[in-house]
Amino acid sequence: MSGVIVAMDSFKGSLRSVEANAAVLDGLVKAGFNAEDILCVPVSDGGEGFCEVIEMLVDAARESVLIHSADGRSAFESHFMMDSDGTAYIESALACGYDRNPGHTPFRYSSFGLGELVREAASRKPAKIVVGLGGTCTNDAGVGLLQALGVKFYMGDALLPDGVPALMLPISSIDARALDGWSVPLEVWADTRAVFCGEHGATRVFGLQKGLTEDELDGVDAWMSYMATLYWKGLGPAQSYELAGITRDSVMERCIQNPGEAGSIEDFGEAGGVEGSGAAGGIGGALHAFLGAGIRWGAEEIVRLSSLRENMSLLSPAMVITGEGRFDGQTQTGKLPAWISLVAKESAPGSVRVCVCGSAEVTQSSLFDAVIPVTPPGMPLNEAMDKNVARGNIINALSEATSSKFWHSLRFCPNFVIDRKLSKLRRFAVKRENTNAK
Repeated sequence: MSGVIVAMDSFKGSLRSVEANAAVLDGLVKAGFNAEDILCVPVSDGGEGFCEVIEMLVDAARESVLIHSADGRSAFESHFMMDSDGTAYIESALACGYDRNPGHTPFRYSSFGLGELVREAASRKPAKIVVGLGGTCTNDAGVGLLQALGVKFYMGDALLPDGVPALMLPISSIDARALDGWSVPLEVWADTRAVFCGEHGATRVFGLQKGLTEDELDGVDAWMSYMATLYWKGLGPAQSYELAGITRDSVMERCIQNPGEAGSIEDFGEAGGVEGSGAAGGIGGALHAFLGAGIRWGAEEIVRLSSLRENMSLLSPAMVITGEGRFDGQTQTGKLPAWISLVAKESAPGSVRVCVCGSAEVTQSSLFDAVIPVTPPGMPLNEAMDKNVARGNIINALSEATSSKFWHSLRFCPNFVIDRKLSKLRRFAVKRENTNAK
């Protein structure tokens, strides 16, 4: 057992997976490791950096698209990936990600631009569309995305204009007949298991980090509960419908008084409680309800594409390093670092599992032998998120960690042999073997 495998998730709004991997590599080298003993694998859970990782792992080409910004005030060039098998890969964060829209709240943003990416990808007649969900600034229940696909939302007799941020607007009916002819198979690769609404829903799990205040959570979650009623208790996808006897005010009043009931399967049917439907502020639920999208876990799918499990078994590393911007309760309940830790436990038993993070809610976990927060105490968040500062913090923290017993025992570990077909990709990716290629 020897060597190190590094598979860092992105530091949201700061470092991409590839950049975080490179910083860890440099920190290890500074600590005394041999670079030839370190294999870096780019990973994503469907959120920020998803398409970049896809570009490294599969034979795919960029397809550029001009789309609307999340605030609707401008247009910019984004892209999706089309692989040689005809699968289109779309990243939600490339349309409405945190880094493009810092410092505001979900009330200002729409997922319309993401819908434009989906619409353009569908026009190319792909064999399948995969939408990586996570890292968005939106909490609009996917209304904007659906508008871009031709769905009409009404507030009484008034049509909601395309791209107008929909959060908390009194939507009363939906005309989804534009989706009648939809035939492209669609999958969601979600970065979270959050459901659409309720205690474990999109708003209560992610609302604060998107800019909502504590005082706004009940009302926004109640609106999401109401939208779940429209999405799953109506007559179904691809139809025009109104819900007799159900009003926005009555649902909000009930949900604010009994927030734990919001989003329960009893209220909204089995679909409303689907894990992952709360991904990207409810976009997962919108795609599931209206287009029949299957919801998969982005972390699991990327681990499969990267052959990470097979490489761990083959190389039997002494240490596996993963991590993300913040280590907290969400990390330990299905986020990418937790998944990689479990894969390491299964495929490289006996390896030391380390989580490197910007900050940590806790520094002990059954998932990891060590949790290393890299941000110095007292450093302001906006400074810590600067790309160069974050990179320096990772390098310094890893080199300083040499005083720990487990680190000292590993810093001069023997070389392990890496297949020369993979050696040129060592710092960036592990591609699938030729036997998986066409």
